[in-house]
Amino acid sequence: MKNSRSFGEKRCMPESLKRFFFMVEDRWFDLVNHIDTGGIVKSHALDTNSPFKSHATDYHPTWSRTVRLLLQKSRQLGFRPGVFLDVGCGKGKACFYAARFAGGGI
Repeated sequence: MKNSRSFGEKRCMPESLKRFFFMVEDRWFDLVNHIDTGGIVKSHALDTNSPFKSHATDYHPTWSRTVRLLLQKSRQLGFRPGVFLDVGCGKGKACFYAARFAGGGI
């Protein structure tokens, strides 16, 4: 039987399996660093009296993989920032990750 894939074409992992590995990496990162950056926080569960609460969205943590790839790509491009700035408003995973693997100031 002839292979229908083109020469050099990569096999793709099913999305559900990718997400499983991302979740394992995230949980491992939290365990090793004794932190909890996981979990989804629903917008209705936010404890605030802000008049803008109705515009809030659910909190979803950043995948460790995303931060890792961002730092790797910046190194490949020759960027070696002395300071890492996280402008998110989550649980600080990007800062923990950068402090552990990127060096420099946070």
